[in-house]
Amino acid sequence: MRYFSLFLFSVMFSVSLFGIEQKEITSIANEILSKWYFRGMAVVIIDGDNFEFIKGYGFDKNSDRIIDDQTFFEIGSLTKSFTSYGALLLQKEGKLNLDQPIKKCDSSFELNEKRATEICTLRDLLSHRSGLPGTAEDSWRLWWHTGRTREDLIIRLKHVPLKYASRAQFAYNSMGYVIAAEAMSKIAGVSWKDYLQKSILDPIGIYDMKWMDWNAMNPAMGMICNARDMTKWLKFCINQSEEFKEAFKQESEMTPAGFLSAQDQMFWPLLFHDARDVGYGMGWMNYKIGKHQIYMHSGLTDAMQSMMAICPEKKIGIVILTNNTSHPGAACFINMMLDRLLNLPRKDWLHLADGLMQERTKWMRGNDERLNKIKDLFAPPETSFYKYEGIYSNPAYGKIRIMKNLNIETFNHQNGSLHPWKKNNFVINGYGEVSTLITFEQVDGKITSCSLPFLPPFVKE
Repeated sequence: MRYFSLFLFSVMFSVSLFGIEQKEITSIANEILSKWYFRGMAVVIIDGDNFEFIKGYGFDKNSDRIIDDQTFFEIGSLTKSFTSYGALLLQKEGKLNLDQPIKKCDSSFELNEKRATEICTLRDLLSHRSGLPGTAEDSWRLWWHTGRTREDLIIRLKHVPLKYASRAQFAYNSMGYVIAAEAMSKIAGVSWKDYLQKSILDPIGIYDMKWMDWNAMNPAMGMICNARDMTKWLKFCINQSEEFKEAFKQESEMTPAGFLSAQDQMFWPLLFHDARDVGYGMGWMNYKIGKHQIYMHSGLTDAMQSMMAICPEKKIGIVILTNNTSHPGAACFINMMLDRLLNLPRKDWLHLADGLMQERTKWMRGNDERLNKIKDLFAPPETSFYKYEGIYSNPAYGKIRIMKNLNIETFNHQNGSLHPWKKNNFVINGYGEVSTLITFEQVDGKITSCSLPFLPPFVKE
């Protein structure tokens, strides 16, 4: 098929890398592209000072344009590495202190608990140890497809119940990068984008950065970049400056539950090359393969997935940019390249990925079976559904509307329908890929509130 055509673009200065031939890279890339049925991707590999490999495979997501080094991809949370470096530059200039409580320089900053508010620093937020709930607790619902401004999101944080004590637990929450960007803008006297462009992108020769249309979250995941410019960023990261090294320093110990939703936690070994211990600095994850220190990050948007990894001691860098969102192909490619470039025993990562995909399918099926097994056969008669109708609100997350026909409209524009499960509990279809329960509270015969998994109650208006 033309989607899997072999040669589209390449820049090469050597016939082979240490431990891998260029034709093997192409073979692996094409296998990944065809295996998970997406249209295209671009890869970058740097090995030492004299070799860089840039190549596109397949076609642009929304057209028949052949992918090359200038094809743009949404890079998602790879953006965090740029934002954290911007904060470190301001600290180097003496304008910002990552360890100073945010409240001391911004009196409007407020979390849900007084003590957490008083001690929370930008370092805490950039390393995901503030106590805020993480991705696995649906923290993304605060901003995802809400259209909220950065200022509005920061105000809403004070209504988000903390999940953990401050600095006690890693929980991946992108809001820390939004707050950091606001602080950077105030201190630098220009917008966050303008500061990054002038202080980071221009000096390394990145002039064509594009941005997604969710401005509030751009500091965490909003960059749109091409392989040519990601090559420049990789080289800069590999040859890190002193202040840049601080971003690599481990600040938090990552856990599967702190980073991945329940249905995805089985992918942990694939994401981190079977490493036992994985840490998080500021915008970078870190782990070791034997004696080799690896720094990496993944990126995910509604439409695309990306991943980058570097091994500074060996001057190795790898990026994969794909135009599909849900697949294990990016992690497979990174691991297969690391095996070859570091001369490691070669593991069949594609086979592992197949097994994990099957395990995920089994988990999803088991979740549905669990709900069905304990379902109350004596669900409320249809005539009683009227009492659930109404608007339910929460000061952090927004409003939910339940209609007479048990359709539901949510603050994330995930509209679906409710199906009787047990007493005042319903299964929602359309709220997410996992079957989800919504629970209604009843006092003196009247419905007063409803609750969704992980989120605080929504009170009936």
